[in-house]
Amino acid sequence: MQNKPGTFIFWITIGAIFVFALILNLSNNHFPLGYHFDEPKKVRFILTGAQDFHHPILMLELVRWANSWQTSRSPQEVAELGRTVMAIIGACVPVVTILMSGPYLGRMGAVLVGGVLAVTPTMVLHSHYLKEDMLLVLMSAVALGGFSQYCRTRHEGWLFFAGLFWGLAMGSHYKGLLVGVAALPFLLLDRTLMWRPRLLLAMLVVGLAGLGFLLPNAIIFEQWGTFVSGFNHERNHALTGHFVPILWSDFYLTYHLQYSLLPGMTYGLGAMAVGSVFWWTFRWSELERGERIWLSFVWVSYLVPEISPLKPNPDEARYILPAIPGLIFFTVKSFQTIWAVCLRENSSTAATASSWARHRRPLWCYAAAMCGIVAIGLAAYDAVLLNHYLVRDTRAALERWAEGEGIQLAGEPMTGTDLHRSYAYDENFEHLREQGYTHYAISSFAYDPYLVTANLPRQLPHVEARRSVYVDLLRKGSHEFKPQHRSFGFSNPNLIVVPLQK
Repeated sequence: MQNKPGTFIFWITIGAIFVFALILNLSNNHFPLGYHFDEPKKVRFILTGAQDFHHPILMLELVRWANSWQTSRSPQEVAELGRTVMAIIGACVPVVTILMSGPYLGRMGAVLVGGVLAVTPTMVLHSHYLKEDMLLVLMSAVALGGFSQYCRTRHEGWLFFAGLFWGLAMGSHYKGLLVGVAALPFLLLDRTLMWRPRLLLAMLVVGLAGLGFLLPNAIIFEQWGTFVSGFNHERNHALTGHFVPILWSDFYLTYHLQYSLLPGMTYGLGAMAVGSVFWWTFRWSELERGERIWLSFVWVSYLVPEISPLKPNPDEARYILPAIPGLIFFTVKSFQTIWAVCLRENSSTAATASSWARHRRPLWCYAAAMCGIVAIGLAAYDAVLLNHYLVRDTRAALERWAEGEGIQLAGEPMTGTDLHRSYAYDENFEHLREQGYTHYAISSFAYDPYLVTANLPRQLPHVEARRSVYVDLLRKGSHEFKPQHRSFGFSNPNLIVVPLQK
C-alpha cells in the first residue's frame, strides 16, 4: 500500500511526458507537401495502394488504416494525417524508453531519460515527417526492451515478445535487422544454458521475427518481383552510396558524429552522450546484461551507417536515430553514478575531513548537475526553434520573392514545391534563358555534399564535375535566403538565386 502513491505519481508523470511530447510533435506539422523530398511519393502510395518496397510498408499500412476513416482527403491532408500518426509514434518512444530504463535507473532516472528524449531536437523534428524513421526507433526500442527484460528475468515470454517486435522493426525499415545483430549474440553466448536450448530459443526468436516482418508485409508474396527490386535498390544504395559516396575512412568514422549526432542532439547534450557511451564501454563489466544489449545496439546502429558509403544529404541524421534512446539512457546513468559516488565518498569522510574537503565533492556534483540542466535546456530550446521554423521555411521566403515583377524563377529539387526541375549539374541553362526564365535557385541540400567532400581523396570524376558546377553557380549568386535558425533534416535549406539573363 505504501508504494501506491509513488506508483500513481510515476504513471501520471509518464502520461504528462507523453502529452508534452505529442503536443510538441504535432505543432507546426502543416508545412507544404513537397518540402520533404520523399513525402509526395509516400502520399501517392497511401492513396493508390501501390508500393515500391524501397522500404517495408508498415508505415504505409498504418496511415492507410487511419485514412480509411475518412475519404476524399487532398494530398496535403493525407500528408498531415501521416505526420500526425508519426507524431503519436514519436511521443510513444519516451514512454517505452522510460519503461525499459526503470529496472536499471529507478523511476526518477527513467523519467529523466524520457523527458530528455521528448525534447531532443532530432527526435522532435523527425516526428514531424511522413517517414519510417520514428516507427523504426519505436519498434527497435520495444524489441530491445524485451531482450533486456529477458536478461533480467529469464522469462522466455519476454524473448518471444522481443522477437515479434524485432520483426516489426524490420517491417518498418530494413535497418531493423540491426536489433538482432546486437541482441542475438547475447542469447547465443549465454552460458547459463546448454547449446541446444540456446539454439532452439534463437531459432524461435528468428521465426517470430519473420512473422513480425510478414504481418504488415505479407503482400510481398503477391508482388515478389517488386519486393526483390526494391530490396536490391536499398541494398545497392547502402553498398555504393548516394550522389557523393563517403567512405568510412574519409572522416575516420566521425562523419555521422560531426554532421548527424552532435547537430541533432545539440553539441552540449551530444558531447555528454558520446562521452557516456565511451565511459560505459570501458566499464563494460559494471553493466548488467540487459544494459550491455543496449550499449551494443548503440554501437551497431552508429557504426553500420558510418561504415556504409551511403550518407545522403539532406538529413543523413535519420540514419542513426535508433541510437538516440540508448545514448540518452547512458547519459543519465553516468550522471546517476557520478552523483552517487560523490555523495557516498563525502559521507564516508565527513567525520574526519576538513570543511573544504567535506564540501568539495558535493560542489562537483552540483556543478555536473548544472551542466546537465543547461545542456538539456539548450537542447529543448533548439527543438522549439526547429519546430517553430518548420512552417517559416526559406522556401516560402523564396516563393514570396519570386512573385516580384519581371521574375521568372526555375529551381532544382528542394528549392520549392513547384520548382522541381533537373539538378543544376544536369540543367541546360541556355535552354532556360530561351524559355524566358530570369533566375535559377539552388539548394544547400543539393550542393552541400559536394562542398563537404571537396578535399577528400579518390573522388569520382562525375563528383568533381558536379562540384565545379556548384562552385561556379555559388560565385554568381545574386540573392541568398538563409534560415532564421538553422538547416536541419529536410527543413530550411540555404537557397542561392543565380541570375540567368546576360
